[in-house]
Amino acid sequence: MIMKQVIFNFMKNNKALLCFIVFFSFNATRISAAGLAPVDSINWVAYSEEAGVKFSYRVDVCEGKNVIFLKFENTNTVAKNVDFHLIIDGPNHDLPAPQMIHLNAGQTVSGQCTATPALTKNIESSNPTILDFSMRILN
Repeated sequence: MIMKQVIFNFMKNNKALLCFIVFFSFNATRISAAGLAPVDSINWVAYSEEAGVKFSYRVDVCEGKNVIFLKFENTNTVAKNVDFHLIIDGPNHDLPAPQMIHLNAGQTVSGQCTATPALTKNIESSNPTILDFSMRILN
């Protein structure tokens, strides 16, 4: 009986908190259904590292299309310019050569479904093979 009263008082006095919890739980389900996984659950494949700059990729579905997302991580204490070129299997799957990105010290940049088109590439296969990848650290 006491527990019932405690729960009733909590719900009565914390309506805003309960509304937030219910709203968030519905939106989290909708985000998951849209194919936008939480960042921690994304499986990046480490592919290459040079002079403190790491390159990784992951394959996912974005707006109903297979895509490959690219990620660069600068583990240095100084900024780096990275010149890169990627070719994956399939027709027209090479990125314009070469591309360059600027990474501040400690910065990580990655492709996303709705942003960073330079780091996102539509592909046909859900299991692509990287045929060639080159990365040059310019400074």
